Amino acid sequence: MAIQLNVKSKHQARQPTAFKQAAAELSHDIRRVWVGTVFGETVDIGGDGYTRTFNWPAVSGATSVEIEAASIRAGAASVESLEPFTMASTAQQIDVKVGAGKAIRTLKLDGFEGVNPLDAAAGFKALHNSNDVNSLSLKVLVSVTDPNGAFTPLFAIPAVSARGVFPQSYSGASFSNDTVSFSAPLPAETIRIQLVRQNFPDEAAGQPVKVSAVSGTYLTLPTDMKIRLDDGSTVFEFPGDLPLQAPDVTVPLIQQLINQFQQKLDAREQIAATLTITAKASDAGQNAMAQVAIADPLGFLVRTAPGVHTTTLAGDDVALAIATESPLAVETPAEVTADVMLVYDGIKILPGLSAAVPQQNGDIGGQVVTTTRKLKCLPPAALSDKRIARIGVVGRAPEDCELVMECRERRCWILW
Repeated sequence: MAIQLNVKSKHQARQPTAFKQAAAELSHDIRRVWVGTVFGETVDIGGDGYTRTFNWPAVSGATSVEIEAASIRAGAASVESLEPFTMASTAQQIDVKVGAGKAIRTLKLDGFEGVNPLDAAAGFKALHNSNDVNSLSLKVLVSVTDPNGAFTPLFAIPAVSARGVFPQSYSGASFSNDTVSFSAPLPAETIRIQLVRQNFPDEAAGQPVKVSAVSGTYLTLPTDMKIRLDDGSTVFEFPGDLPLQAPDVTVPLIQQLINQFQQKLDAREQIAATLTITAKASDAGQNAMAQVAIADPLGFLVRTAPGVHTTTLAGDDVALAIATESPLAVETPAEVTADVMLVYDGIKILPGLSAAVPQQNGDIGGQVVTTTRKLKCLPPAALSDKRIARIGVVGRAPEDCELVMECRERRCWILW
């Protein structure tokens, strides 16, 4: 019986496909590693950026690359800084000059004072928290500029209560310990602080206010983030600030790494790729921080042996003959599959006429053939309707010799 096959081997058990012709492939499993636990690690991607290099070990004779999983997940991380701010004030408003690229967390208002509109003769009173503000029948109003340059109110402290079908509004900020805090970072170049009557927004006119100094904490975010491979290709880019509240960015890397790994393999170079993620800081001079999780590539190096490889099975087990230009890799494949075609040669053992093959090792007896001929007779007409293709003899010789066989009358064998 002849066995013709094409093999695909991948170091993971997969059922071969039988009775088809194909070609042999040997694949080698490569690891997958997740960085970090829940999300990943916080890294500085400013300047030259954050890099990760992927290296795959070489496999003798490998011809192609397969990658099943590879990705990077990135999100904004923040750098919090404390800074004094300049301000421009009038009798009814304080304009805090924050500057570009800052997302404000808190504003500390030193010397913050206001006047109760229902008792103006009492003069200015110190304001340290929202209770102080409320006791003067006032609210703190926070506004920022819109795209047209006009100031738009965003927050009132205390917030405007729900009325009828209208829900609570202008919420998201608080005031305590001389500090205005925002529930979400507030990106703005100028922030206006005012005191207004408690019936805001029905009455929005500013009331007398004083502040001696303003300082605050702000966040610096990564901006213009790019993810590149060392072959010069850009995998992903995000223009502008990467929002802190935005969903994490997940970028697949499978096809880009296949392309680069295949180029390296074809050039017989080290199979490697370096991933770089870069960004600027929204505030110059600060670090551009990001949270990054990388799934290293999981895949295979595949070795193909073209053509059909034929092995003849005459009885005993034999190793499949796979002709290759270079030796097979010593690593055990992760998976082996094959298209196999079995070709029956039309030869079979005649069970009624053949002696049983001894199963034990040693202590095997039988006839001794010397120069004296030995006769082995079969039943009458045992081979009358058959054509003899092959005769097998079980035995051994103490030294090199020849065994001659002669058939007489298609029923007797003479050995000498």
